[in-house]
Amino acid sequence: MPLTGDRLSGASAYRTKRNVFGGEYTVVMIHNPALEAGQLQGIRNSIAKADAKLKEIQEKLLKRVSGEVKKGRRPTAESITKSVEAAFRQMKDTEHLSVRPIFHWTDEKINVHLFSCVLAYRLCCLAVKELADKGIGITINDLLGGMSEIRRVTTFFGDLGGTRPQQVRTFSRGNETAT
Repeated sequence: MPLTGDRLSGASAYRTKRNVFGGEYTVVMIHNPALEAGQLQGIRNSIAKADAKLKEIQEKLLKRVSGEVKKGRRPTAESITKSVEAAFRQMKDTEHLSVRPIFHWTDEKINVHLFSCVLAYRLCCLAVKELADKGIGITINDLLGGMSEIRRVTTFFGDLGGTRPQQVRTFSRGNETAT
């Protein structure tokens, strides 16, 4: 059903009632093309920035391999192969960042799944690098293991029957890696 109002022009909504966990709930889904366009533009900008950064890194690596940059250790074929193989091993690891199993049937959903897995791996690599820059040496598995022990607890204070109770969210510390 189309929505009315200045801020909602072009938006549409779908409303239905469903039984979920023994209770009847009303579900409302709204699609706003203007909001969608803005979010897609933000995603495109992020991809363009990431692409520019990757090209910059590629240029730096090519300069290092050609000998123009002599600081640090020069990468060898063995060191690059070792890094790539470690990345593939991490992606196959079923404990945290696993590409498999894939419970999708369409090519588009499989591509999105693979993209999400690689993105998660890259974000973990970035987190490990940021921690290493601060003097904290940690592996991806240790990082994710520590983060998986963090729990969010929601506590409600007040009368649960009549008025709306106060809601307080807290996080557990997990293990010493997570703190």
